[in-house]
Amino acid sequence: MGTMRIPDIGLDETVRSGIAIEVINKGVAHWAGTSEPGGEGNMVLAGHRTTYTRPFYNLDRLDPGNMIYVTGANGFDVMYRVNETFIVEPEDLWITYERGKSMMTMFACHPKGSTRYRIVVTADLVAGGQMS
Repeated sequence: MGTMRIPDIGLDETVRSGIAIEVINKGVAHWAGTSEPGGEGNMVLAGHRTTYTRPFYNLDRLDPGNMIYVTGANGFDVMYRVNETFIVEPEDLWITYERGKSMMTMFACHPKGSTRYRIVVTADLVAGGQMS
């Protein structure tokens, strides 16, 4: 589907479509049916923290204001700015819902080495949004 880069945590990964465990095991996975990079709505991405390629290992080290760069499969570049980080229960699927703005939601298991909770990082689109 494209690539994402988060310089503040050393992440430079391919983003694959689908959230089947086989896809997540390969790296960052785009939740089917959510926004495309730069599109209207919530683009949701999942990834492991301590197993397989562990792309979201340092997700907890992101701070508000950190930048995230995403390039879609069409070569379209967009930038997101981290807004907040919080912890939810595994069944809290509301994190994938639309929130009336162009944004990104990344999530992974939390704490590191456990599946007890999910760490969630949200980011707002700041540049490169698609034209309506």
